[in-house]
Amino acid sequence: MSKATGNVWLIRRILLLMLLGLLARTASAEMPLSIYNQFKDEKEITNYVTGVGQGIVYANAYTGTTGRTKLFCFPGQLDLSEGLILSILEQGIRVAPERTIYGEEPTIEMILLFSFIDTFPCTDPR
Repeated sequence: MSKATGNVWLIRRILLLMLLGLLARTASAEMPLSIYNQFKDEKEITNYVTGVGQGIVYANAYTGTTGRTKLFCFPGQLDLSEGLILSILEQGIRVAPERTIYGEEPTIEMILLFSFIDTFPCTDPR
């Protein structure tokens, strides 16, 4: 690795860590789609997206166990993997411009939630 390449890599890592620090410090830790698109190949971002996806699925499952209507019906035999969550997010990003509910600056959390709802609709939400 050349010195210039190493410096670019180091600067990129520092900027990413600063971004994650800002997200963690704000009351609303949403990640705008524009930021995700810039850094989506970084492991820290894929870890964050995977955690958000798992949290959405777990919260939805809990909702069903308390007798409330679930937002989507995740198939029990499907593995909740990083690859699946990232694929669902990428599908949602492709249709994001068509959705006015996201507002001017969509966040990946909102896109991911609606992507789960679209991908796994319920025939019986309980």
